[in-house]
Amino acid sequence: MRLYRRFLPYGFSIGATVIAALLTLRWAAMMSPIAGSLFYMAVAMSAWYGGLRSGIMTLLLSVLAINYYLTPPTYQLQVASAEDILRLGLFGLVSLMITLLSVNLQESKHRIETLSHKLIDESADRLRVALNAAQMGLWDWNQVTGEIAWSPEHEQLFGLPLGSFDGRYETFDACLHPDDRSGVTQAVARALTHQVPYQHEFRVIWPDGSVHWMEGRGNAIYNTAGQSVRMIGTIMEITERKQTELLLQEREATLQLFIQYAPVRLAMFDREMRYVMASRQWIKDYSTHIPEPLALMGRSHYDVFPDLPDHWRQAHQQG
Repeated sequence: MRLYRRFLPYGFSIGATVIAALLTLRWAAMMSPIAGSLFYMAVAMSAWYGGLRSGIMTLLLSVLAINYYLTPPTYQLQVASAEDILRLGLFGLVSLMITLLSVNLQESKHRIETLSHKLIDESADRLRVALNAAQMGLWDWNQVTGEIAWSPEHEQLFGLPLGSFDGRYETFDACLHPDDRSGVTQAVARALTHQVPYQHEFRVIWPDGSVHWMEGRGNAIYNTAGQSVRMIGTIMEITERKQTELLLQEREATLQLFIQYAPVRLAMFDREMRYVMASRQWIKDYSTHIPEPLALMGRSHYDVFPDLPDHWRQAHQQG
């Protein structure tokens, strides 16, 4: 096999020269002004395909073919005049330039391809590092075939061994928390129906039984009929964030209960002096100003007490 590849460019050189000679002889009457054009093409193609050696070999064979078939006296390997020597020399010089240019272009093309592959590999490595650092994965859902592709990071976020995901939606669905499956289905359907970006938070259960929060995002690609054919997106673990949110909610609920049942007049406001929380004692003592206790939250303190002195308003603003 190696021997075949080694001598293949030279075989191409011989074949290109033979074809150029046959075509030139076949249409010699019509192509006599540009008899060398086909040989130039043969040299260029050989140099592009086989490199410098193949191009030079085609150049030499072309010189012999032109001398033998086209230069008087024909069918003899001899040169009768200085003009013929000059013509053959000019052909050889131009062919050599074509060979060098073709080889240079081919090498440049190879260097560009090598550099492109290197940049792609480096970009993929950087993306992989970034995804690992951000605890993110990539997914690609072909909605025509139903096949889903996951990045290795996606599999890790779902607690699966690398390469174990079989590309089926049913496998993905089986990883979801039972209480979140319908929510994911509805979120995807809503995004596709209204052609808006997909975003949804849900839980997955790892094979070891642990529960992890995920946030999925994605965008669909539609055909000319407006039907989705593909959906691409990311998955990110948000377990720590969700735990923090739940903790804050629990603390807020505890604080709300504390304020609500405090035996004193107690209220909390935001920066615009709107009610956030108020104790029952506050609502009871100021019931003449608060006809509907449930409607108090979010109302401005100044709307509830319009007769509040200006110095209190200024104190609130400075505070």
